[in-house]
Amino acid sequence: MTLNLVTPLWRGVENLKRLAESIPDYSDIRWIVVKADSYVLDIDLSVYPNLHLISLNIEDSKDNVHIKVNAAIDWMQPGHFQGLDDDTLFCQNSYKVWKRYCAQYKMIMGSQWLSGSGWRHGQVPIRGEVDGAQGIIDSAIVQRIRLGNQVADGCSDGQLLVSCWAECTDEDRLITDETVSYYNFQR
Repeated sequence: MTLNLVTPLWRGVENLKRLAESIPDYSDIRWIVVKADSYVLDIDLSVYPNLHLISLNIEDSKDNVHIKVNAAIDWMQPGHFQGLDDDTLFCQNSYKVWKRYCAQYKMIMGSQWLSGSGWRHGQVPIRGEVDGAQGIIDSAIVQRIRLGNQVADGCSDGQLLVSCWAECTDEDRLITDETVSYYNFQR
């Protein structure tokens, strides 16, 4: 089983460096980063052994995040998916939660620390009330559902969680107050 971390890259390369430094070098983590061909990465990627880079012939814009995420979804290995934006850091506890529960659950909804202060509790996904990074989801489910267009639906990450949740039985789902993500920790 693999924890597939998916990062649609469009912010500065400094963000990518800090994000990369937060991801542990474990053989069961696969970090998939997707960028536009025009995005220049002037760093040595060989120092990030978990990183799998995909470059697409598209405009470098936040408006095509869904295209990048869906390209990464195609590259996932069996296991679980977690979205990891390029404006935050990887939460080490996310890996611990995943290791503890991945064999039992197809979807885990955890808590999220907010960059200013406070946190979002783990809860049943509701559009506009949860962030996409709060969900750790079975890869096969995400590959069927995929991320919707964020220009047409500004809450497409929340909708992804809602749709994936609906695909799971009660026995396949877990809600925990354990922290699994940070929100905008590089803004």
